[in-house]
Amino acid sequence: MATSRASSGLDASVVKTAMIVLLGLCSLQNVDSTSSGPRNPSFVLYAVRNGADTANPSEVQIFPATGLKNPVVRVSDLALVESANINSREVGRLRLQTVTNFGSPITPAMPPRIYITGVLDLIAMKDSENGTISSGGIQTALTVGAIDEFPILGGSGEYRFASGYIKFTLLSPVDALGTTIFGKIEFYLCKPSSCHI
Repeated sequence: MATSRASSGLDASVVKTAMIVLLGLCSLQNVDSTSSGPRNPSFVLYAVRNGADTANPSEVQIFPATGLKNPVVRVSDLALVESANINSREVGRLRLQTVTNFGSPITPAMPPRIYITGVLDLIAMKDSENGTISSGGIQTALTVGAIDEFPILGGSGEYRFASGYIKFTLLSPVDALGTTIFGKIEFYLCKPSSCHI
């Protein structure tokens, strides 16, 4: 009788171990299947910039007042629109503070580094999707078509406790005149209600 109890106890532990291994393998398979392949962004917006030659420029240099003494501090306020058309519906504002540190000398190997902090104020996305998203980082790619990635540092309203990242694609030269689509902003957002990273 003692032998049968020991063997049944051994069988139970073998079954338990097998179940744990199977559950672990299923979890790994699920993680692997969801993490493979490129992810779609949560949403995409476009920043519209008014150049220095317009009546209401989007960017103002605040230090130094003129010239390019190192560092250069600027503030910006750009419209956020739904599509790559300047006249598409405005859904918010992109408000930035930038500090540009010019290397000495500026070369393709040593471009200026632009330190950015900003808030994306999404005021008219949809009734249930209003709020702000905070981001910051270093913009190094200054040629049209270049992509920089910035972390999402938090948010408010619908985006409270948000994390993830933003991909910013430069669509017009940084010194372009007139009103242009300045950049494409792809949001890979993670918030308590959903996670799309």
